[in-house]
Amino acid sequence: MIKERNIVVCILLSIITCGIYGIYWNYKIGKEMYEANQKKGISTSDNSVLYLILSIFGLSIVTYCLVQNELNTLARQQ
Repeated sequence: MIKERNIVVCILLSIITCGIYGIYWNYKIGKEMYEANQKKGISTSDNSVLYLILSIFGLSIVTYCLVQNELNTLARQQ
């Protein structure tokens, strides 16, 4: 399942690494969402590379919206 993350640590690491950790986090959350969907038997694609590309081009807000949509879908399936 999706691991609990401390948002303060994520923000601090993103600031310290000049945003590199934020890009990594977006990629990692994509992988974790894919694994969570697979465990629940939901057919989905691995969007981690899409999240990575969006983050590199400064569109992290789009990544957050897509992740929230996946979380909502996962919650509806339970």
